[in-house]
Amino acid sequence: MHCFNHQKTSAVCACGVCLKGLCKECMQPADDKFVCSLTCAQLLQKITRLNNYAMSVYGINKSGGPQKVGMRTAMLHFALGITFIGFGAYSAVHFGDWGLTCFASAVGLIFVVQAYKTYKRGLRL
Repeated sequence: MHCFNHQKTSAVCACGVCLKGLCKECMQPADDKFVCSLTCAQLLQKITRLNNYAMSVYGINKSGGPQKVGMRTAMLHFALGITFIGFGAYSAVHFGDWGLTCFASAVGLIFVVQAYKTYKRGLRL
């Protein structure tokens, strides 16, 4: 591969954004990559900020592993589970609808099990 700007010179790397070949004279360091221009450097900063935001939203830390799960998530799952189980019991007593009772109780049980798993995972991390 040859440099995008100097066609007779061999490229030593590629731009971290647009992937153009770059020689030693053309490569400019930006963050942990090399870029070909100020435009690509600015775009790389935007991409890095977006990636960092997405990683924080999805619970991924810089090393690639999951972040420690908070107790609030486990408590929310447990509260939802108890609510669904309670609604299932209420519908059995007041309406006699066993289909709704079974469904609500099953969903509640799933939430309670998920709360337990979330709690245990939080202790492990």
